[in-house]
Amino acid sequence: MTGTTTQRTRCGCLYAPEAIVLSTTLAIAEAAVNIGLAVLLTWPVRALLGAVFAAVPRRYALFILASLGLMLAGHVASRGDATYPLTEWDMYTVSNPADPRFVDYVAVLADGREERVFMGQLFPAGGRHFRARLDAAAFAIEQSPPGQNAESMARLDSMLAAVAMTWRTQHPADSLQAIRLMVGSVPAQHYTGPASISRKLLREYQPQ
Repeated sequence: MTGTTTQRTRCGCLYAPEAIVLSTTLAIAEAAVNIGLAVLLTWPVRALLGAVFAAVPRRYALFILASLGLMLAGHVASRGDATYPLTEWDMYTVSNPADPRFVDYVAVLADGREERVFMGQLFPAGGRHFRARLDAAAFAIEQSPPGQNAESMARLDSMLAAVAMTWRTQHPADSLQAIRLMVGSVPAQHYTGPASISRKLLREYQPQ
């Protein structure tokens, strides 16, 4: 891995303030192109399509149009964390000039074992967005001055409490003692393998 790296920051796995994944302008342009293509491809059969739509009951037609409109609005807004499940279709990335950073969540068990916590397994529905919110809270704590991160800390702990409760429900045989948050950085310019990735402990949460 040399040069700049390409990543998807909205997945909640990597953090790069410099990277703009999908701008509102690009989303609007893409939506306009899609609509234009749809009109162009269906224009030769517009009479047939008109007859089909005319036979559809009005309430169903309104429901379909409203659903498509909401889906398109969610894409244009490009704020999936606030409009979920009406999210953007983030297919584009840009080169990240900085070193990609991420947060690892590690479960510390009573017998001394450590296991990575995969949010997608704990929360199959919405785990991606939950992970993004966890990462955002963790980085907010890291970047705020000491003693001025009480709000971010409370937000993070409330989400970690949900993680701990779900973990204990899904793994009743493994006694969870703590959840460690490790902030990692990948040296994009001088990557020589997993050993070159640096990690530091940000917080160790001990559930009640």
